[in-house]
Parts: sequence; structure tokens; C-alpha cells
Amino acid sequence: YYLESQQAREFLGKAWPALRQLVPNTARVHAALRRHGIPVHIFAGRHDRVIPLKAAQEFAKGQPLIKL
Repeated sequence: YYLESQQAREFLGKAWPALRQLVPNTARVHAALRRHGIPVHIFAGRHDRVIPLKAAQEFAKGQPLIKL
């Protein structure tokens, strides 16, 4: 539904590649999740190209608040 207009498609065409360059500091993210008790649910599929399953598993490893 959000790709109905040419403007929206052009925006996503520029935004998504730029977002791939963001690399969070996972140690800081994990610390903030623990400090604030924030539960996280990650949905990733075997063939997911946005959040590869292996990356999601690595991020969740040893983090009881993160569920795959």
C-alpha cells in the first residue's frame, strides 16, 4: 500500500540502500535493552535479505530478552 505513488517508490529506492550502511553498536544496543528491560522479537526468514537469519541469530545470542 505504501508503494502506490511514484514518489513513494523513488523515496524507498533512495532510502533503503542508505539504511544498509547503518551498523549499530550491538554492545550498546544489548546494554540498553537489558538496562530498560525491553523485550525484542525478531522475525527473519531463511531467505530474508533484509535481516539474514544468521545475523538475527548472532544478535540474539546470549540475550534473554531477544526472541527469534
